[in-house]
Amino acid sequence: MSFGLPVAALAAALFGCADFLGGLASRRASALTVTLMVSVIGALPVWALSPWIHGSPTPVEMLWGALAGVAGATGVTGLYYVLARGPVGVVAPVVAVCGVAVPVMAGFALGERPTTAALIGIALAVPAVMLISSSASEAGATAPRRAARPVIVLAVLSGIGLGAFLVCIARIGESAGLMPLIAARAAGSVVALVGLALRREPPRLPLGSRAPAIVGSLVDGTANVLYLLVVRSHAVSIVGTIVSLGPAFTIILARFVLHERFHRLQVAGLALAGVAIVLLTNGTR
Repeated sequence: MSFGLPVAALAAALFGCADFLGGLASRRASALTVTLMVSVIGALPVWALSPWIHGSPTPVEMLWGALAGVAGATGVTGLYYVLARGPVGVVAPVVAVCGVAVPVMAGFALGERPTTAALIGIALAVPAVMLISSSASEAGATAPRRAARPVIVLAVLSGIGLGAFLVCIARIGESAGLMPLIAARAAGSVVALVGLALRREPPRLPLGSRAPAIVGSLVDGTANVLYLLVVRSHAVSIVGTIVSLGPAFTIILARFVLHERFHRLQVAGLALAGVAIVLLTNGTR
């Protein structure tokens, strides 16, 4: 088993934690403000680790970083928006499945050919994220609400944005160091600031949302570094799929922090995600 791919699982856990904390912050603050916070404060772990991860990025690699920042900021903001306005059990699986599909399709387009075990892991990851993201109403007697068509469309676009972030980061070479991630953070900040300006919203965080926003930003920045280091030496179709299983860790945190209960579909999804990760981390050449 490659040492790098378990680190990808750690990155997935950190992304899931960051999403959980960002969701908490977004209960009292606008999604754009939280996205801005994540972009700015999330750069601190990158700066802190830069002296130990040297490199000289090319202009093209800096451009890939900036494109990743635009895609990531757009995807995260859209994620917070649709989760606030649509049934979570409907829109969250849409976002998650699109987030898995983009790096897988990109990897195949780039000539990656995972082993049979890894392909089975990828196939299992799709229903896993759908089950993990399902709502309690889907497991009970009450039928889930339907999401409005514009919310579904935005969920698809959000998932594509998050998946595109993973693909763009994967295009950064091993000799680039971490500076392209700084470019990503800068571009993400610009996206959030433009959105706030268009909506005429002040970038203000209420007191109760500051702690989860700050901690979530630092966790997200650390996850970005881990993902970049792993995807440089492994297939994006594999690493991207592992990282896209982050909702499993979001659900686990909700269980222990917010005391939310698992229902049977989510337990099945968590078990399926575990099998998928084992296959993905053991099924590479």
